[in-house]
Amino acid sequence: MPTHALRGWLLDEADYHLTPWLKREAQVVGRRPAKVQVRLQRTRWGSCSNSGTVSLNAALMFLEPAVVRYLLVHELCHLIALNHSRKFWSAVARHEPDYEALDRRLTKAWHEIPLWAHPEAR
Repeated sequence: MPTHALRGWLLDEADYHLTPWLKREAQVVGRRPAKVQVRLQRTRWGSCSNSGTVSLNAALMFLEPAVVRYLLVHELCHLIALNHSRKFWSAVARHEPDYEALDRRLTKAWHEIPLWAHPEAR
């Protein structure tokens, strides 16, 4: 199967699974994103824009659920504070007490992604 077909499949699967999961977590955090995007990102697992758009990396599909959930909570907490201030980390800790260990695991997780799923792979 060509790489572009695999990436298309991954994007579809990620959108199907991650978008509803983010929306469920949004109910817990108490903040709703204005929009959700699922993309293959080179350097970020997720992001949140000042317009309230949460972007998720489709490669999250290769990670363990606890780490993915942490990332979802992390991005939703940016709807509370669009920075990494004390207010932001307090919100993250309220919804994910083990966030420090999960953040370390997320940082190291890039090696868990198959080469075909990296945007720069051909």
